[in-house]
Amino acid sequence: MSNYFSLKPMSEGTDEIENFHSYFYRFAKLHSTTMIPMARHLADWWESSFHESVNLKDVYLYKANRLPLCGYNDAVVNYVKVVSIAAHQPNLHRTTILAIRAAADTVSHGALRRGRAWCPACMYWSEKEGSTYYDRLLWTLAAMKRCPVHRIALVSHCPSCGVQQLCYHSLAGMTHCAKCLASLVQEPATWIQSPHPGFGESDCVALVSAIADGTLTTSVPRAFMIFCEELRSLAEPFLKGRHNPLLRVGPRSWRMTQINPMLGTMLKRCHLSGVNLVDVLTDPRGAARVAATSPRF
Repeated sequence: MSNYFSLKPMSEGTDEIENFHSYFYRFAKLHSTTMIPMARHLADWWESSFHESVNLKDVYLYKANRLPLCGYNDAVVNYVKVVSIAAHQPNLHRTTILAIRAAADTVSHGALRRGRAWCPACMYWSEKEGSTYYDRLLWTLAAMKRCPVHRIALVSHCPSCGVQQLCYHSLAGMTHCAKCLASLVQEPATWIQSPHPGFGESDCVALVSAIADGTLTTSVPRAFMIFCEELRSLAEPFLKGRHNPLLRVGPRSWRMTQINPMLGTMLKRCHLSGVNLVDVLTDPRGAARVAATSPRF
């Protein structure tokens, strides 16, 4: 039994769910400490409670190529396992993209952006209303360029010193620059309108929604490779001698047998095939049958 305080992720069950890195920052703050001491304390607690060691590397909190701790590598697996029990929150995996682990490439560099990104409108209104600010899981995805709620371009740099925000300041909080400590809150006049969705946005929103509400808990292993092979086998007999951009690709793209694709590659193939990413991850053969009947073929 854990004696740590319980803390719920913000916006559970919605596409605005908090990402795990943001959650862990707030969890450490709730216990009057910062992330690195919290990680070390949790590792000691886990070993004494469960008689096994767990690797909660400090590097993933402030360095590790500056990727947010909400991807699907082993470090995320370890942190989520320990903190879920410590914080009495069995669904903390939903604050990450661990659900695509079985179908995606071995590292999440292609899925997550380097450093932070946030919606200036979300941060501004959180500050004005006195509500808890947090970073969304959706904003960590490299394909996301705007906040779909406010239709405002995401921001990654301090408005005062111009430094890209690669991590959180250990004490100043998520709404202050990690270098100069100035406020990251920007007035509405500085916001950049982004009225049109960018490439892959709808699939990213659907993916995070499915993860957040529990619809997608795990992916079919090698799901995208199964989808590509099945689609090729279904469509190729009808397309001999015809030009089609979906099949004008090399064997490495369509007949991969060992290497899972990056999230960006999945988004491109789904766009070309006219199917939803979540459908491919959960039922690749069914998604291939839908794609094969698409007018695009």
